[in-house]
Parts: sequence; C-alpha cells; structure tokens
Amino acid sequence: MFFKTNKKLNLINGLKITKSNSEDALNIISSKFNIQNCKIAQTNSDAIDVDFSNGSIDQCQFNNIGILGGGDGIDTSGSDILIKNINFNLVSDKAISIGERSSATIINASINKSSIGIAAKDGSDVKIIDGVISNAGYSALMAYIKKKEYKGSVIDVSNLNVIGTKNYIAD
Repeated sequence: MFFKTNKKLNLINGLKITKSNSEDALNIISSKFNIQNCKIAQTNSDAIDVDFSNGSIDQCQFNNIGILGGGDGIDTSGSDILIKNINFNLVSDKAISIGERSSATIINASINKSSIGIAAKDGSDVKIIDGVISNAGYSALMAYIKKKEYKGSVIDVSNLNVIGTKNYIAD
C-alpha cells in the first residue's frame, strides 16, 4: 500500500494488513500522518516505511514481520515520528529502525522476538520512555553509522526493561 500527500494531516484508523508480499506493507512519503489501531501481520518485508514525513503511530500491533528475512516493523528516513502503545512479536530484523537524520520518541513499546529491538542510525535521535524488549536475537538497542555522509546517532532511554537478551546495546 502506498500513501502520499502534502496537503493535511491524514488519519489512518483501524488499518489491517495481512500477508503482504510487497517490499513495504505501507509506505508513507512526504506526509503528515496519524496511524491508530493498526494490525499488520505476516509480511514478506517491512511493515511500515516512513520517508520524509511527520506523524504518529499509536495502538498498533505487528506480528510475524519479514518472513523472507530482513524485514523491519517500522523503518524511518528523514522523519519526525511519535510511536506509542505499540506491540511487536516476531520481527526478522529491527522492530523499530530510525534512520537518516530522523527524530523519534517511543513511548510504551513492547518488543518480543526481534533480531534487534530498536536501532538508531545515520544521525538520528531516539528517545525511549517505558518499554520492554524481550528475547532479541542480537541486541536490544543499536546506534551506528551505516552511510558515511552521516554522523553518529543518540539513544536516550528511560525505564526500559530488557529480558532474555545477551546484548543490551551494540554499536
């Protein structure tokens, strides 16, 4: 599903996507948005990709994301995003990937069985408030530079519970 507009705040409420075969189940580009009460499951690749946009994702559930490998739950580039009251279960790559000078506030996230819980890359700033990351295969958190034209990233954490994960943060 592709979504693009520059005119106003777009509300997406009650979205359900199951068995997506596309690169992104939902791709938002250059938009102002508010996604509420969504359920995305059994995707071959990424669930939600947000590029150069501003908005929020609230009360959403993600299950079995990236069946073919390498799929992220939420992936951002050049965006400003608020993510709250969200649940991820079984994500093949990163539950939340914040990249390319994005800014994100993540409140009350529950992440279970992802390779990486939350990643900040390429000059991004991430604030995490209240959450649980359990059984991450590689690391709960990561901050790194992927593209040399960007600087490092920052992750600010308050009240995050990490369970059954060998690495808390990797860079």
